[in-house]
Amino acid sequence: MFQSISSTLSSYIWGSGTQDEAQTSSNIVAELNGSLFQVISKSSQCLFQEAHLVICENENGSYELRCERGEDVFDDDDITEVVHALSSQLHMRIGDGDLNKNALHWTAEKKEWFLDFEDEELENAEKFLSLYDKYIASESESSSEEEVKTPRKSPVRSAAVQKPETPAKSSAPTVTVATIPHVEGDVVFDTTGEFVLWVQENRIVVGDKIELQLIQTSKFEYTVCFYKEDELIHSWPVQATTLRFQEAHLTASWIADMGGPKQISFTFPDSTAFNTFKKKHTTCSFESKTKTAFKATKEDESWLYDGLVDKFSTFRLSESEEEEDDFEEEEAPKPIQFNTPTKNSLLSVGRYSSNSFVVRGDQVGVFSPSKRGTSMKFQTMTDSVKTVKDKTAFAPSHALLHQRDEKLLFLHPTEKKKIFCMDLERGKVVEEWDTEGLSTQKILPETKDAQQKGRDTFLGINNAGFFIMDPRQKTKVVRTYQYKNANTTHFSCAATTDEGHMAVGTKLGDIRLFNANSLQTGGVDYINSTAPRAKTKLLGFGDPILGIDTTRDGSFVLATCYNYLILSPVQEGKATGFSKSVKKAPLLLRLGDADAMKIGASFQFTPAKFNVAGTETFVVTSAKNWIITWDLSEIIKEDFSSIPPNTTLPYYMKQLPDVVVADDFSGQQKTDIIFAMPDDVRHYQWKGGRSKK
Repeated sequence: MFQSISSTLSSYIWGSGTQDEAQTSSNIVAELNGSLFQVISKSSQCLFQEAHLVICENENGSYELRCERGEDVFDDDDITEVVHALSSQLHMRIGDGDLNKNALHWTAEKKEWFLDFEDEELENAEKFLSLYDKYIASESESSSEEEVKTPRKSPVRSAAVQKPETPAKSSAPTVTVATIPHVEGDVVFDTTGEFVLWVQENRIVVGDKIELQLIQTSKFEYTVCFYKEDELIHSWPVQATTLRFQEAHLTASWIADMGGPKQISFTFPDSTAFNTFKKKHTTCSFESKTKTAFKATKEDESWLYDGLVDKFSTFRLSESEEEEDDFEEEEAPKPIQFNTPTKNSLLSVGRYSSNSFVVRGDQVGVFSPSKRGTSMKFQTMTDSVKTVKDKTAFAPSHALLHQRDEKLLFLHPTEKKKIFCMDLERGKVVEEWDTEGLSTQKILPETKDAQQKGRDTFLGINNAGFFIMDPRQKTKVVRTYQYKNANTTHFSCAATTDEGHMAVGTKLGDIRLFNANSLQTGGVDYINSTAPRAKTKLLGFGDPILGIDTTRDGSFVLATCYNYLILSPVQEGKATGFSKSVKKAPLLLRLGDADAMKIGASFQFTPAKFNVAGTETFVVTSAKNWIITWDLSEIIKEDFSSIPPNTTLPYYMKQLPDVVVADDFSGQQKTDIIFAMPDDVRHYQWKGGRSKK
C-alpha cells in the first residue's frame, strides 16, 4: 500500500526526486537513531542503548517498523532487533502530551515503546512521523485486490495523471496531481468549489469545480477528500492539517504536509456551505483528537465556531523586525564551561532580580544581562543538583524560582512525590519536601507576583487535581483537591492571577478557571477532600494545552497548543470567568501561511507568556529557531466583538542561530526577552514593542 502511494504521488508529494531516487536498495523510507525503551509497569527499561529505527519494506512487499541494536553496543540480551507490522494500531507520536520533544512513542503487542533521541535528531523524528502519518492515511484509502469494496461513487480506477488549470498568462510552474484510490466510509459533508495550490508563491488553480467531501472512515476517524472528475486527487486526516477560515472570502486554507509543507485553499460556493463545513470539520476534528463523542452546549459550540474564524483581514509580519539581524553582526560569545556534555533544558527568569537561571543536565548556570549586544553575562555555576538523602545527582524536569529569587525549586524526573529546594546563595540543594504521596507534574506561584513578594506557599498540580504547599509546616501539603475520576481531568499546566485565581489547562484541550476563595478553604484531608468546581470551563479545540498564562487582573487567559495560541477574553463587566461562567469567542493567534511554511512542517510552540513588567499587551513564544512576538495593545479590550473591519494584527519573527529551548519576558523591562538555546543564553530588546506609534 505504501509503495502504491509512493509511485502515484511521485516527487510532488514527497518533495523532491523521483520514485526511483526516493527508494534505496534496502527499501528504507524513513530512519531514526536513538535508544530503545519499553515501558513495563509504568517504568522504562532500556533494551538497546544504541538503536536504529526504520520504516522499511519486507520480502512480502508490506511495510514494517524495525528497530535494530547498534553493532558496537553490548546489551545484556540476545535480542538484536524488534519488528512490528506498520499499521494505525501503533498510534505513533512524538512526546507524551507534555513538552518532551525527544521521544518517539508507539504501542505494539499491548506494550508501550519509545525511542529516546538527541536534539539534533528532532527534525529526522518529525520526518519519520510525517511518513508514518502518510502511510496511515494511505491505509484507509487503499483496498486489497482480493477485497475491493464498493467505492464512494465508482470502482477504484488505475492511477491517472491530471494537470491543474492555470491562467493563460501565468508563468507558474506546472504541478502534476496524481489520483489515488477512493476513500471509503460515510460521507458527512459534500460540496464543490475552487481548489487552489500555492507553489513557490504562485497561485495554481487545480480546478473550479472540485468536490470536497468529509468522510468518516471509522469510529472517531475522519478524512478530508478532494475529487476532480470523480477521481480522488488529495486527502488528509482532519487532525493532520492546520486549518483557518476566512469568512469574508468564504475560504478555508490549509498547511498540509505533503513531503514538506504545502499551502492550499478551497473557496465555498456560498455562506451556507462555508458555515456547515466549518461546524462539521470542527466537530470531526475534536472527536478525532480526543477519541470521544462531541457533546457540547450551544454556548460551547458558539465559542468553538466563532473562535475559528479569522477576525482580522491580515496577520501582518513587521517589515522592520524582519530586516534586522543583531545575531549575525555580533561577535560569537565565548562557550560556557559546564562540566557536562548535556544541553540547556530549562529557563527560569528572575522576577525580583535581573538574573536568569538555566538548567543544563544536573547543573544550573546563573546569567545576567550584558550592557552591550544580546549575549548574557555568565555569572557562576551551582553545584550538581542532588537529592538530600542519598546525594544522587539528577537533571530536573521542572524548575520554579521562589521567595524573591533566593531559592530554586525542582521536580525530579522519576521521584514525582518530592520537591527539592536549592538555596541559590549557597548554590546547592538544601531541602527535600515530601508531597504526602501526591504525584507532582508542575509547581507554580500561589499568586501572579508571589515570587517578587517573597510568599512562602506555592501550588502543585498533577493529573487528578492540585494542592498547596507550605514549607514552614511540618506536613508540607496544607490543602489538596483531588478529583475522584482522573480520566476527566488530565491537568497539565496552570497559572495564577494577582488575586490567586487559577487557570488550568488539560491534556484533553479544555481550560478551567477556579476562584481563589475555593482554593483557600477545605482540602485539609487530602484523601477525602472534595475538589472545587471550575467557575468557567472552556471546551478547547481538542489539542493538549502545553502551557497557560493569565493577565494579572484575570481578564485574559492565554493557552498554548502545538501550533496556535488561544487568547480568551474572560471579563464581563466587573466580573471575570474566575467568579462566574464567561464564554466569549476567543482569538486564535497563528502564523500566516507563508511564515508557517518558512518554519517548516510539524513545528511546536513553546509555552507562550504575557510580558511581566507593566500592563500585559505583548506575547512571546518560539518555534524551532524562530522567536515570535505579538503586539496586542490595539485589540485587547473586554472582548473582540468591537474590532473594526480590516484591522491588522502585527506579529514579529526573529530567526536565531539555534533552536529555542525556552523563552520568557524579563521581570524588569517590558520588551526585554530572555531565551535559552541548547548551548547559549541571550536577551533580546524587542524593538517592535518600543516603536509603536
